[in-house]
Amino acid sequence: MIIANGVIYPLIKPAGTGLDDDGKPVKYDAQWGEEIPCCARPNTYSSQGRKDGNTFTIASYTILIDKQEFTAKRIKYNNNDYPIISVEPLEAVNMLKIMI
Repeated sequence: MIIANGVIYPLIKPAGTGLDDDGKPVKYDAQWGEEIPCCARPNTYSSQGRKDGNTFTIASYTILIDKQEFTAKRIKYNNNDYPIISVEPLEAVNMLKIMI
């Protein structure tokens, strides 16, 4: 059982374009899965990045979720979407460790 301090949403279908039944191009939005309770811990978090006068945030997290089927390549956490770096099963505690 996880002690949750947040939720993640796995990406089911990325945003992009496709063709409708008539062969005309259509744009579709990303489809996110149902929320999954998680325990997240920041590895790196810095809002001091600057480039060409603009500021940006650098962040990476370790996220723990209860063990389940998980095949997503991206997740949404804290209203931002992140690519998944790795997913590692933790057999001793029956959880998955996700690095983003």
